[in-house]
Amino acid sequence: MAQLAAEAGVSPATPYNLMGGRAEIVREVIEQDEARFIARISSSRGASPLAALLNAADAVVSHYSADPSFYRGLYRVESDNADLQNGMLDRGRALWRRLVSAAIESGELSASVRVGPLTELLLRIVVITTLAWIGGKWGSERFRMELAYGVSMLLAAAATVKTRNKLLKSIGAIEAKLDVLADSKSTKRKRIVKE
Repeated sequence: MAQLAAEAGVSPATPYNLMGGRAEIVREVIEQDEARFIARISSSRGASPLAALLNAADAVVSHYSADPSFYRGLYRVESDNADLQNGMLDRGRALWRRLVSAAIESGELSASVRVGPLTELLLRIVVITTLAWIGGKWGSERFRMELAYGVSMLLAAAATVKTRNKLLKSIGAIEAKLDVLADSKSTKRKRIVKE
């Protein structure tokens, strides 16, 4: 709460006086943050529907990486509140469903794929990857590569043949970057052990 008040440039008591309890304040912060994120994703025009899906996943990383301490703190608070979690997923779900539906309608994803189950699996990938980053296990670059890898692998499984081949090429590049990140971490760990 002190960080929130400082960010707003007000005294620590002001958010309570204006909004009520902590849950109401956190809910409002999350809703405003989500609205900015959704507007940002919705404004990306010109990309194919599949590219828009991949760009949305990348936007998740950019959004959270812009202020890591704020988001890590916010989502640790939020993780104790099931109502907030469900509200977040419901608002995000509508956006991701539209993106998945557009990719199916465009023919980039197979027409035999159902929007609901694919969206739910996509959201699970986004959530679990974000939680790993929130837990402090990864830096922003690893977060970006892990999320791109998970989303690309899922979409490749649902893609039409032509689209799948394009995705497989980008997946190979992501795997190479993940290997470099893993080698770098391994080398660093070995150096620390030797010292």
